[in-house]
Amino acid sequence: MKKWLPLTAVVLALGGCTMTLKLAPQIPQVNNGQKVPMKVAVIVPEASRNISQATAFPTGCFQLSTNPAPHGQIFVQTVQGILDQYFDQVVMLDAPPAPKDAQLVVEAVLSGIGMKAACMASPDFYAEANGSFRAMDSSGHEIWRDTRTSARETQGMPMAMGPYHAIMPKAMADLVAYWATDLVMSPAVREAQPDERPARRERPAEVSPASGGSDTPWWQKADSDGKN
Repeated sequence: MKKWLPLTAVVLALGGCTMTLKLAPQIPQVNNGQKVPMKVAVIVPEASRNISQATAFPTGCFQLSTNPAPHGQIFVQTVQGILDQYFDQVVMLDAPPAPKDAQLVVEAVLSGIGMKAACMASPDFYAEANGSFRAMDSSGHEIWRDTRTSARETQGMPMAMGPYHAIMPKAMADLVAYWATDLVMSPAVREAQPDERPARRERPAEVSPASGGSDTPWWQKADSDGKN
């Protein structure tokens, strides 16, 4: 009985092959809850926007090369598509200054994107995105930085060439989704959010202890009433 190799192994194992990549953003649904009521300015520098060449990681079987693709533009769309799910307003910029009414300024940098193709001798197939993410104050000083600088999307060895085109945008989306979750929970967002706590009010004059009122302020009474 003949043992057929996967198409990718047959085509790519010829060595020195060049892939023409047709890429599109892979934006996941990451937030079904309420958005943070903030306007966020997001700076993606020109160097990140202009990335068009992916790194081909060694496979151990053959030399893989990749044709140029709009990786930087896909990154921009991915950042906006994910942060839009967390914040009321997201403004994308390629450089400072940020709008004066922006309550938070963040910088998202894509420093590189790469892929390792699969073959029979080395079947692990993955893409890796690298970058940095930080928040700044209105003067441009860094006030928070995410410690996560890379994300890897791993898949089984595909049986055809087609699946290769989607794995690199997915790695970008993984990285940005991690960043967005960390940002929402960060001190930078907590401190920049508008203070929506109700203003302290005086107890109405007509209510008195003699008429069944209470000397406990209303903002404390809600807590004490719930205790048995």
